[in-house]
Parts: sequence; C-alpha cells; structure tokens
Amino acid sequence: MSAIRIPDVYIDPDLESNADLIKSIKYATPLHNHVFYEFFLITSGKCLHFVNGQTQRLSEGALVFIRPEDTHCHEYDGKNDCQFINSAFMNKAIAEVLDFQGEPSDFHELLTCLTPPYAMLSSLEKEHFMSCCEDFRVLSTLDKKSARIHIRGMLAALLTRYFLVCRDKKNDYIPLWFESLLTQMQKQENFTAGIEKMYELSGRSSGHVNRLFKQHFGITPAGLREKKFFS
Repeated sequence: MSAIRIPDVYIDPDLESNADLIKSIKYATPLHNHVFYEFFLITSGKCLHFVNGQTQRLSEGALVFIRPEDTHCHEYDGKNDCQFINSAFMNKAIAEVLDFQGEPSDFHELLTCLTPPYAMLSSLEKEHFMSCCEDFRVLSTLDKKSARIHIRGMLAALLTRYFLVCRDKKNDYIPLWFESLLTQMQKQENFTAGIEKMYELSGRSSGHVNRLFKQHFGITPAGLREKKFFS
C-alpha cells in the first residue's frame, strides 16, 4: 500500500498548529506521512502503531512525536479501539523552538532515529495536555496571536520535558520521563508484567533504561528482578 502525503494546507499559518480529536481508529488516516510535525496522544484505549516498518503497541497515555518523513498509521490491537488527539505543527514552529532550546547535537537523535520516540504520560499529565489543546482551540477562535503563543509554549514544554536530551550533567538529575516511568510501574498490572513491560512503557532502548537505573539506583532492572522487585 502506497502512503498518502498530507500537505500543511490544513494548518492555519497564523496559528502554525492545529489539534484534532480522533474518536476511533475507523476515523484515522490510512498509511501516510506529511510535510509537518505532529504529536499524538492516546487519550483512551489501545492500538497498534505501524511506523517506518516497525510496530509499536500503544496504550492510554502514550505521547508520540512524529517527524515529516515518518510513514505511519493506526490499527486495531485485537478488538481494542482507541481515541487520540493529533496536534500538528508547521516546520517553522518546530525549527524555531528547537533553535531556542539549544545546539543541534542536543536533538539530532530525536530527529533522525528510525522509530519515533514516545513518552508515557501520567493521568495528570494526560489531562494537562488535553486541557492545553482545548484552550488552544478556544483561543484560536478569539485571538490567533494569543493562541499561537499558547501553543508555542506547549510545544516547548513537551520537547523539553519528554524528548530533548537534558544538558544538565549532574548525576542526581532524574529526567521527567524516567520519573513518569517509575510512576507507571507502580500500577499493579505493569508491576506484575515485569521488566519487558517497563521497557515498552519507556519508549527508550533497554540499554538506555538500564543505564538510568544504574546511575540513580546503583543496580540494573535485572538486579531488581533477582531481588524479587520485578517479575
């Protein structure tokens, strides 16, 4: 199946962004890529996300960063359906926010890795994202300049909090995505599922997660399993 190429003509240039609620996979766009960037957040349910020849199993709280050349689509995970928010950003908005954030080396991996990175948001973080999108929708009908400032702030916060490499080299700094992962693993269903579930929820490589555990707790997840902290 050939991919659909979606232009940015659907994005108001005065806003540089839009946000849409997709209530079911049956309303999702078939295999496609686009000329703009996109975040999507699973607000409820589960789905399979096919992207660049890879498969991600996503559940409620998964926030995925899609680059222009990423070719992807959403499909049912068995009988599961899902609802998600698409928040699209024109290239200009992303470029200016990244330029403000730091040197290109800080986000090279973010823009070039094969599988789009994703983060798991807590319930409060998910509700905050949804609230920001709703505020943007309302503002866009009243004051486009204020709406653009609002969504730029949201974009900068998302990239800084969940996706950009932190330049703080202090050993005691714990990335917020790692804090979120630890919170997710306190849920009974995730704790019982064990280490592989933790790697899946992290959206990072197992090696990256292992290094963070070793750095902050002096032990790897495998070591925790031996001590019966994980199944």
